[in-house]
Amino acid sequence: MNTSSAPSKLLVIDDCDANLVFVRYMLTALGADFDIARSEADAEALMDAQDYGAVMIDHQAMRVNALDILARIRARSAHQPVTIVTTADPSRQTIVRFFEAGCDHFVHRPLTAKALCRVIPNMLFTSDEAFAMAS
Repeated sequence: MNTSSAPSKLLVIDDCDANLVFVRYMLTALGADFDIARSEADAEALMDAQDYGAVMIDHQAMRVNALDILARIRARSAHQPVTIVTTADPSRQTIVRFFEAGCDHFVHRPLTAKALCRVIPNMLFTSDEAFAMAS
């Protein structure tokens, strides 16, 4: 949970237009500050330019390897954002692979408003702000 006084910024790594329409809508409704990367190269450039409080990665994006991105995030010695992997593959083997790679949270696709509202506020806002959103 974010304990700083300012909300953290979220990086969304996804290349699916349909997913991004929904994610943009939900994050905007939650009042989140976010950037979107549609490829690994875009994600790397954004993460090199600034620190993110959380990173949400689509496991099955065509131009993104979620395990590679998790490895690069965890190899950084400085800032360690909270990581969320989204996937339509609910197999135990897939979930275990992501947690072993350093994933903090897992959200099953298709994404729902309920799932995003459960994980995003606690990562991006102070406990008081997250509580107010849930009320």
